[in-house]
Amino acid sequence: MLRNKRWLMITSLLLVAMLVVTACGTPAPPPPPEETPEEAATAAPAPTTAPEPTEEAAEPKIVRIATAQACPAMSVEVSGGMGPCDIQIAQIYEGLTWHHHDGRVLPALGTEWEMLDDTTWQFKLREGVKFHNGEDFTADDLKYSFGISMDEERAWPIRGNIVLIDEVEVVDDYTVNFHTSAPWPDLPWFVSDVYALPKDHTEEVGLEALITNPVGTGPFEFVAFVADDYLELVANEDWWGGRVALDGVMWKVIPEPATRVASLQAGEVDIAVQVPLDLIPVVEDEPGIHMDYAAEELTLQFFLSCRPEGGSVLADNATLRKALDYAIDKDALWQGLMGGRGALSGQQLSPTVFGYNPNIEQTPYDPDEAKRLLAEAGYPDGLTLSMVCPVGKYFVDRDVCIAAKDMFADVGVEIDLTVGEMAIFVEYLVDPVSDVDLLYVGWYSYGNPAQAMQWFSQTQAWSRWGNDEYDEEFLIAKTSMDDDAREQAYWRMAEILKEETPSVFLLQQPAPYGISDRTEGFVPHPAQQIILTETDIVE
Repeated sequence: MLRNKRWLMITSLLLVAMLVVTACGTPAPPPPPEETPEEAATAAPAPTTAPEPTEEAAEPKIVRIATAQACPAMSVEVSGGMGPCDIQIAQIYEGLTWHHHDGRVLPALGTEWEMLDDTTWQFKLREGVKFHNGEDFTADDLKYSFGISMDEERAWPIRGNIVLIDEVEVVDDYTVNFHTSAPWPDLPWFVSDVYALPKDHTEEVGLEALITNPVGTGPFEFVAFVADDYLELVANEDWWGGRVALDGVMWKVIPEPATRVASLQAGEVDIAVQVPLDLIPVVEDEPGIHMDYAAEELTLQFFLSCRPEGGSVLADNATLRKALDYAIDKDALWQGLMGGRGALSGQQLSPTVFGYNPNIEQTPYDPDEAKRLLAEAGYPDGLTLSMVCPVGKYFVDRDVCIAAKDMFADVGVEIDLTVGEMAIFVEYLVDPVSDVDLLYVGWYSYGNPAQAMQWFSQTQAWSRWGNDEYDEEFLIAKTSMDDDAREQAYWRMAEILKEETPSVFLLQQPAPYGISDRTEGFVPHPAQQIILTETDIVE
C-alpha cells in the first residue's frame, strides 16, 4: 500500500486530468565547457547560435527519444534517481550545479563557490537568468526552493541528500550562504539535486499547479505531457546558455524493447534506450543507426527489507539474508543475460569511484551453503518471500528477476514476484516499510561515493535497513576534510554491508543506447541522464 499521500495525490491528479496541457519550462544541464574542472568552476558554457532563417523554412530539428518507462507526473517531488522521472524533469528544472558524464561538477545556476569556513559554503548565482514565465531568478527563489526540499513534513526523497544543510542565507540577490551542521566537502555535488522554482509564481498558484504547468529556467520549455504516452518540449529562445541547436524534444513511451528497436530502424525515433541483448547485433548491423554505451557505475541488487517495523522475516536475521546471497549465480546472470557486458559487482561502489574497497569479494554461488544457512536461520524447509521488479527501468530487468526466482526456488525459497510498471515500482521504492521483502533496484555512484552509500544510511528516507556503526562511518565519510579518513570510513562501510547483507549485490549494468546516425553530440551518461544541450540533428 502506498504510504506517501503526496505521491498518491500526484498520481491521481495525473490520471484524472491526463495532463494534456500547455505551459512553460524545462532546463537540462548546460553544455560542458572545454576548461579544466578548476576553470569550469567559474566558466559559463559557450552559447550556441540558432541557424539563420532561410527563404525556405527548414524542418524543425526535433530529437525523438523512445523510453522504456513513463514518468507518472512532471513533479519535482519525484525527481532524484527515479529513472524516467529524473531524466525528464532534469530537462524542466535546473540546480546550482550539474554532473558532467566524466564526473566533473560544473556550474549551472551557480557560477562559483567556496568554503568560507568548515560549515559555510558561499555560492555566487548566475545573473540575468529568467524562468520560463519571465520572472527573474534570484537568491530568494533558491532559498524558497531549498526550504520546500528541506521541509520535514513533506518528507521528499531528495531531503536525505541535503540533510546536513541547516540554513540557506540570502546575502544579496545573487549570493547565498549554506550553513551546515558539520563540514561537508561534497556539498557542491549534492545541491544539484534541488531544482530552482519561481517563488512568486509558486506561492500564487500552489506547488501542485507546477505538476501540470512546470516552470523552470532551462534550455527547453514544456509543451505537453500525456501519461504513459509522450512528453513534448520546445527550445527556450532565451536560455542563459544560448539557444540550443535542437528545436524541440519528443519523448515517446514504448515499453516493448523490440518495438523500440523497430521504431529506431524505421527512422521514427532517434534514440532508443535499453536495447536488449539479442537486438544489439541488429542495431550494429543496420545502416544509419549505431550502438553506444554509458560507463558502468550502476550497481544492480536485490534491496532487502530489514526494518523491523516492516514486518519482513529478513529483519533481524542476517543469516537468512546471507542465504539469499549464496543462492544467486551472479556469473550466470552476467554471462547469460547480459552477454558479459557490464561487470560483476560485490559491493555498492564501482572500482572507478573513491572509497571502493578492493578487499571485498563477491559472494560466490553456493546452493549447498544457502540451504545450510536457511536451516541455521530457522527455515530448514524453506519459505516464501515477495519481490518487486520493474520493467524497462534496467537492462533486462524482468529477465534477471525471473532467473533469480528460479535460483531461489532451487534452494527452497519461493518468490511471489510482482513485475510492475514505473508507478507500481516507485510506490514500493519510496515506502521502506512496504510489504515486500526484495526490491530489484540499481543505485549509481555517479562519481561520488556518498551518492551511492547514502541509500543504506538511516538519514535516507528510502533506506530499508539501519545500522548505527554504518551511520557513524557515513558521517565521517561525508564530513571529514581528511581524504585518508574518508577512504577508511568507506572501506569500513563496505565491510559492514558484507557482514550484514542488507542487499544482494549482483552486477554493474551496461546502459545500451541505439542511436540514429543523424543524431550528433549525444553522449550516454553514467547515471543514465539524457543531456541534450550539445545534441543536434544533422540530415
